[in-house]
Amino acid sequence: MSHNDWISDSLGTSPIDREKPTQTITVRKNDQLPIVPEEQFDQTQRNVMLAAETAEMAMLELASLASDAQNPRHYEALTELIKATVNANRELLEMRKLDAEIKQKQDRAEPEVGKTVNNNLFVGSSSDLLKALRDKESE
Repeated sequence: MSHNDWISDSLGTSPIDREKPTQTITVRKNDQLPIVPEEQFDQTQRNVMLAAETAEMAMLELASLASDAQNPRHYEALTELIKATVNANRELLEMRKLDAEIKQKQDRAEPEVGKTVNNNLFVGSSSDLLKALRDKESE
């Protein structure tokens, strides 16, 4: 009989078996190499995913506690946790969408090798254009 069993007995509840998290968290110090934007995206996504996973474990435990205690405050806390988890998942989806949009813009910005360019526009005077063409012919 552990020291928590007498509390559970007096309250008429059963003790909650707590499992230790199996995921390890790596902390990156500020004095290490600077984070490039792509790494920032990945790190932010990992942080949000970790928060969502942690919230899921907390939700299960809080749901059990609320069910056992039948206390309105526990259900209110559970509702707030569910809202926070949904918001974290929404942020994760928005980050992934933003990442895809940025990568798509980068792909459009990089010219492909051997790509034919039509309808170029020269900005300058006609004498500048003639001079550029003569320089090109002399090469």
